[in-house]
Amino acid sequence: MPAARKGLAMTPKNYYWHQSLFNFYVGISFDFIKQNDSVVHYLEQSLKYSRLNRLYLKERRTEETLMQLLLAYSTPGKVHKKEQILSELLKRADTVKDSRRKGNLDSSISVYYINLGEYEKGMHYRLGDIKAIRSYLDKGDHNDSINFGVALVNVGELYLQMKNPQKASEYLKESQGFILDYPEGIATTYKDLIDTSLMQKKPDEALKNYKKLAAFLTTEVSTYCHSVAIDANLAFADYYLKEKNIAQALQYTDRSQKLVPKYGYNFQIAQVNQMFGKIYLEQKKYDKALEYLEKAEPVIKEDSPLNYSLLQKSLAETYAALGNWQLAYRHFNTYSELQDNLLTEKAKSNLAKMEAQYQNKKKQGEINMLSAENKIKNLSIENANRQRVFFIIGLGLLVIIGGLIFRQSQNRKKTNGKLQLLNGKLDNANQTKAKLFSIISHDLRSPISHIYQFLDLQKTEPELFSEADKIRHNNRISKAANTVLETMEDLLIWSKSQMQQFSVSKEKINILQAVENIAELMQTQTEQRNIHLEIAIPKDLSIISDRNILTIMLRNILQNALKFSPENDTVSIKATQSDGKITLSISDNGKGIPPVQKDAFNSDAINVDSGKSGLGLTLVKEMAELIGATVRIAEEDSQGTEFLVSIPNGA
Repeated sequence: MPAARKGLAMTPKNYYWHQSLFNFYVGISFDFIKQNDSVVHYLEQSLKYSRLNRLYLKERRTEETLMQLLLAYSTPGKVHKKEQILSELLKRADTVKDSRRKGNLDSSISVYYINLGEYEKGMHYRLGDIKAIRSYLDKGDHNDSINFGVALVNVGELYLQMKNPQKASEYLKESQGFILDYPEGIATTYKDLIDTSLMQKKPDEALKNYKKLAAFLTTEVSTYCHSVAIDANLAFADYYLKEKNIAQALQYTDRSQKLVPKYGYNFQIAQVNQMFGKIYLEQKKYDKALEYLEKAEPVIKEDSPLNYSLLQKSLAETYAALGNWQLAYRHFNTYSELQDNLLTEKAKSNLAKMEAQYQNKKKQGEINMLSAENKIKNLSIENANRQRVFFIIGLGLLVIIGGLIFRQSQNRKKTNGKLQLLNGKLDNANQTKAKLFSIISHDLRSPISHIYQFLDLQKTEPELFSEADKIRHNNRISKAANTVLETMEDLLIWSKSQMQQFSVSKEKINILQAVENIAELMQTQTEQRNIHLEIAIPKDLSIISDRNILTIMLRNILQNALKFSPENDTVSIKATQSDGKITLSISDNGKGIPPVQKDAFNSDAINVDSGKSGLGLTLVKEMAELIGATVRIAEEDSQGTEFLVSIPNGA
């Protein structure tokens, strides 16, 4: 750094190339001592002067600075600048002709995508890096050989992130012959071999490489090599935490924390804080867990979507344990959204990969193999979704019940002048709670009990099940889970409608299209019972109303019609328009609605019985009120039921 600073002080401002060069070296020198603000400042100065330079080295000087800035913009508040740098690097990688420059660009871009959890994109650019270096390796020098070894290590690390330790080991072993004179590469390889062994649950083998790394660090090596030790300790801590060995997990996390002040960078500091938070959460020390998780959140949010989603889950569990249901629900919603995005991206990547393999391989046996792999991946996604549903059910019930109790406690603190209003709200809250507990005790407990029994039986006595039995039981589990999910959806929507902040969002809705969409969602139910949906709605019939509320109403009414219709029958859906209103008729030829549910629909005063809650019809009635619609049950001549829904156009 002193030499670079001296050169910078001696260089006139109009010597653009030298200004860019010396600012660059001062900037990366600050990177070694982890002063990120100084790194960014000098690299930005380097980029400014490199763009002013007219020499032939301008593009290479600019690209080197851009790649360093993409890594330097790691602190909160730098996301916009990071995206601008990435956009320019992508354009250059697509157009550059020089193999060395393209390899460097591909390597830097791959790191960015991998940090975001977009592994398929990261692998694309990492393989591009290897291809570029291989093209000139025979004609290159010793540094080119080291660069090729580093590129192989990078691919091995990506396979580790993709949970493929065997493939990772192949690339890591191949790299060893190219990085013998590169200390940073040697340290990184030791750490990656530790990860490979831990992923295969071989801690003794991992410990051997850990000791080799520790011995290697006693030699004169760079700060980066020591920072690798932080990651190695965190890897052991994570492994032992999953094994419920809290003492060992805490020991390795303490080791990482001791190294962080001298050798760690921002993301490593956040990782150490996150690990402490997870350990204290496991120990039920919730206040300490919350302290460390909140420290980690800002940096983890900027660098790693996957880690950020797991951090949000830990925060949700911590706040729930502390009784703060609102924050617990908010953090869990963030976790669910991040997990949905990650699963969607993974599914899209898998489909693209299968399509490419299908075009290149025409043998039927290979096609069957790819189909089997896709089924396994889909099952993994389904299992992840199933676990998320169960977690949402539990947390959602806690939030709802906690919210009701909180509302009651707040109402008790009202002034005497509002006593009459208070009593009314308390009555409504008590009725709501009664309905909730009734629905929970039957509509949710029964299918969840079935799911638990099926899963427990498969786990404890798997030998009793043939493949056909497993498929049949899995279908039962899926149906039971679907029942729970539908009931939860109605329950959450109904409870949300009780809140004052619930609002109506109006838009233009094509009635026929809306009905057809609902019918399509119920196709499985109609096909199983061979029920024909007869839809007689004009194509151009539209209404101004709330799409979600209308869909909820029609879906519940149609479900009711399908439930009480005999097999091989017809359910009719019609629509007419008159006097500024649209009237929808949904009729069936079943035995009619049970008297208890019909009475619950016609009167709010009817008590709720377990198993006969009529939640769907209650939801229809209350949703209709929100958009100014009316719902009534037509008089029954002999059998069957006809629901008439009258909706003001623009209500």
